[in-house]
Amino acid sequence: MKIFAIILVVLGVGWAIMTLGFGDWKKQPPVAIDIAAFDVGKLGPKDGSGYLTLDFPFGPFEHARLDVEDRAKLKLSSRGEAHITLVTPPEYDSLLQKLSPDEIRSHFLQEAAQSRFIRPICVGQGVVKNDQTWFIVLENDSAQRAREALQKMFVDRGGDPKDFRAAEFYPHVTLGFNSRDLHLQDGVVKDVGSCKYPMGHSRRTA
Repeated sequence: MKIFAIILVVLGVGWAIMTLGFGDWKKQPPVAIDIAAFDVGKLGPKDGSGYLTLDFPFGPFEHARLDVEDRAKLKLSSRGEAHITLVTPPEYDSLLQKLSPDEIRSHFLQEAAQSRFIRPICVGQGVVKNDQTWFIVLENDSAQRAREALQKMFVDRGGDPKDFRAAEFYPHVTLGFNSRDLHLQDGVVKDVGSCKYPMGHSRRTA
């Protein structure tokens, strides 16, 4: 009986620690970013082949990366650009089975105009062994709707629903990584479950 009671106490303490730890990222000082960075998104790449992105000015995201480096006491590599991947290369290859490049791209032509409605949620971290990736987790409802419309057209033309899953979309902007960028294939889901620091929104007027 005593052993059973001890087990319950240990489990209770463990649960309390987990509960207290959940959401601690919201208590951290926010990482600042100029929200105006999302006002001028451009659909890429320019050749319109292989994948689709929504590209942003690099400067504001570079400042966020430097802030993360200072907090986490590490040095991150970056590609010197900032984007949201709307359609990944494997997804693009699957869609080409039933759709043309122009048809795929057309679903996202409004994303640049709608980019001002993108909302930064937090700075997230993905870790696999010694590899780390840091990124800004975003809420991007318009891109999600575009992916759903794209999926419907693909399936209506006989495409296999398993080949393009609109819901498997975790909008983010990669800030940097220590060795390589980690992806969903590595087991890294870039959503609110990865949050480490909250985002602070500002809008510069100069």
